[in-house]
Amino acid sequence: MTATGSLRGRERVAELEAKFPEIPRAIVIKTDVLREGVRFTPDILEIGKWALPEYLPWDPDVHKQYKNLTDDLVGDCWAWLPMKFNFANGVTTKIVYDFIRRTDSPYEIRRQQPETFFLYRDGEPIEEIFFDKRPEWLSRRSPDGRPFAAVFCLASPDSLLGFPIKFCAYYKPEDICRFCCLNPAGVNLPQKLKKETLIDAPRYAEAYEAALEEFDVQHICFTGGALRDRSKEAGRYVEVVSEVDRIRRKTGKNTIVQAMSVALGRHEQQRIRDAGADEISFNMEVWEESLWSEIVPGKARDVGRGPWMERLLVAREVFGARRACTQFVVGVEMVSPRGFRSFHEGTRSVLEGIEWCCQNGIRPHTTTWFNTPGSLYEENQPPPTEYFLTIAFERHKLMEKYAMHPPADDATSSYGRCHKSGYLSPDADFHWLEVVERRASPASSSPRVLSSVPHS
Repeated sequence: MTATGSLRGRERVAELEAKFPEIPRAIVIKTDVLREGVRFTPDILEIGKWALPEYLPWDPDVHKQYKNLTDDLVGDCWAWLPMKFNFANGVTTKIVYDFIRRTDSPYEIRRQQPETFFLYRDGEPIEEIFFDKRPEWLSRRSPDGRPFAAVFCLASPDSLLGFPIKFCAYYKPEDICRFCCLNPAGVNLPQKLKKETLIDAPRYAEAYEAALEEFDVQHICFTGGALRDRSKEAGRYVEVVSEVDRIRRKTGKNTIVQAMSVALGRHEQQRIRDAGADEISFNMEVWEESLWSEIVPGKARDVGRGPWMERLLVAREVFGARRACTQFVVGVEMVSPRGFRSFHEGTRSVLEGIEWCCQNGIRPHTTTWFNTPGSLYEENQPPPTEYFLTIAFERHKLMEKYAMHPPADDATSSYGRCHKSGYLSPDADFHWLEVVERRASPASSSPRVLSSVPHS
């Protein structure tokens, strides 16, 4: 299913809805926004004064596009721009600004009244949207003077994202993941960052405890680059997970803690599990075996696709079914020089990987690829929105087929509790909207996708 390329504004959205009648309107628009980006406008600056901010947690050179826009746009830890927005039914999407992608976007955000905002496409109003306010604790500091916003980003108001390893061993041009913009090819960030002090593990505990004073934290994810020393990488995750687990036990909270790392062996996995992690994610990025050496060459040489999959199966044993995860960057399989040339081939490959995960109790996630400066694929354009919607809906059906969605009352799964942190893909949106519908209509027990549901 391909794009016509001729329709604009509301007609283009209507075309997508007609092609995918079973997909809720908010998910259709979200997917199109992720593919097309959002135009930078003065209204964005006004929203950025109070909304959940666009975090800049990596190396300053990676975020130089923000400073090029205006000097006072960037603070110590974030840019004064909103990071994401929500639809009325709670579906949330990342704002990928067009000045980052260097591609003109048909979408923009306009303020209609002081606190009323609409999403426009090609100058036509599409949908009212909403923004989460920035919590007060983010502006506070730890006892050593470090801003809490330098310790954790907010993936959503109740979900924290930490980067205990802010560099990657796969920095050389022959090793770097081709879609990644966080570690510029040829720049040795491990050497560059030796002068910087890693955030001490207790700082994560202090920031977590400060956040709990303002709201319930549902989910914490720790991630970062890869280290070739697997024991050292696991040790870093053990340090930070142990600290937040200490606060979790002290406060009696049931926050889900996830570590997202390179594929580790059983011993390293068990160390992280014993430290208090509930879930682990080893991201494959791409499924097709022939594309591993092209798209993720460092991972292919350092670990290998076969061993990576074997370690995912071990993770299912160590952490349990649905608590071992992986992620696929949807779209890169279509832009790789040796990638697929038809939608059918591309979707077949991605869905084959998703089904393998479901069959083996491994929770498959996706993220929507878009071209960003600093990556080796920055000159490429992503496939049309239809490609991403096809994979998103087929993934949802596979998750249902293999009973991979958590029960509606499961309080131990980040996937079931934190749909708002899934702003880079519609992965959790389908299931979450169905859960909302069933809660609103208890008599209906069969899964069904609605085009609209009550706000929650």
